[in-house]
Amino acid sequence: MKTKGWMMAALLIMMMGCLSACKSKEQKAAEAAQSEYEDMVDACRSKIKKADEPEKLKKVKEKLIDLADYDEMYGRALPEVFCKAKDIQKQYDKKVEKLTEQYTKLADSYIDDNNYFEASQTMTSLYQLGDDDQKLKELLREWAPMMGYIVVNDVRYANCEKDASDIEPEGSTLHSNKMRYLYPKVYYDSMLPEGRPVTEIQLMVKIFNPDGSMKTGTDSPKGYTYGSTIKVAVGEKNNGEWLKGYGNATVSAYPVGTYKVEYYYKGILIYRNEAEIN
Repeated sequence: MKTKGWMMAALLIMMMGCLSACKSKEQKAAEAAQSEYEDMVDACRSKIKKADEPEKLKKVKEKLIDLADYDEMYGRALPEVFCKAKDIQKQYDKKVEKLTEQYTKLADSYIDDNNYFEASQTMTSLYQLGDDDQKLKELLREWAPMMGYIVVNDVRYANCEKDASDIEPEGSTLHSNKMRYLYPKVYYDSMLPEGRPVTEIQLMVKIFNPDGSMKTGTDSPKGYTYGSTIKVAVGEKNNGEWLKGYGNATVSAYPVGTYKVEYYYKGILIYRNEAEIN
């Protein structure tokens, strides 16, 4: 019996020694990770405090996942050092709430100015903070009638003759000495509701010279450079349609520089980008 007792005691001592060794190993790993963890915590807090736009705050979101992993691995060994991810998540959530309020007000002010392009850009950047873009889709559907039932993804340019034959095709470098007509190709997603027939919409275009003045000619509509129509069908995704071109058949009307181009539907700005002439 005494021998058996001594064996049990020895076994318990060995088990305690093993647990002690394991705990020591976990403790050492936690201590080794402490400095990196504390740097991440400080960086996250600083970025959350300074973030004045969603894109900057989005970078913090990725780091919060790393902090939670550290807490899971080392929180039991050094709880006084780790276990800060939840607190930082609360700071992050408060900043998201603040930016949401600011950006929603900013989008509303753009809408008041009939600038749905900047409004949609503003809300798109805000919703990038979330994992679900359903709210953005719902918002764009709500705005669709005001935007001609299209969401413009891109506009690319070509230098063409009056009959639209290429001089410098879409995607190539455009040269001032070769310029005749600047032709835009509009890439868009259709927002037409199911069951709607093909719909023709008129886009009004403003082309601004590098000095800021707007290009106009004798046939230009009041307040615009020119207008052109496209036909929109249900379900189109990133569909490309050419608008009419604008320029001169015999000489270049485009000196070297950057030309801002804006696209309007019924007085509402729905897209803006630039054409570079070399």
